[in-house]
Amino acid sequence: MPAGKRPNPWIQHVKSVQKAKGLSWQKAIQEARKTWTPKSSGFGKGSPSKSRPGKVDFSTKKSSKEFDRFGHRSRHAQGSRVKRRPFGTPGSHN
Repeated sequence: MPAGKRPNPWIQHVKSVQKAKGLSWQKAIQEARKTWTPKSSGFGKGSPSKSRPGKVDFSTKKSSKEFDRFGHRSRHAQGSRVKRRPFGTPGSHN
């Protein structure tokens, strides 16, 4: 394996099942499916922000030019078609 390249966790799991039970690759894949539990990346809505410490990811930040409304991005206020930033008083150009 080339230096710096991480092994695929699924392949590693299949190899360990194959070695432990002495199976063919085909049978090892079928057996490995039964015990495989994919690991979560830990990155998703509500996870800590990596770019803004102390904040939460996937929320509208003060410097953002878009609203985060029900998981969708929008550049205008609800019920309006006027494009503006999410924060600040109406009419201000912050």
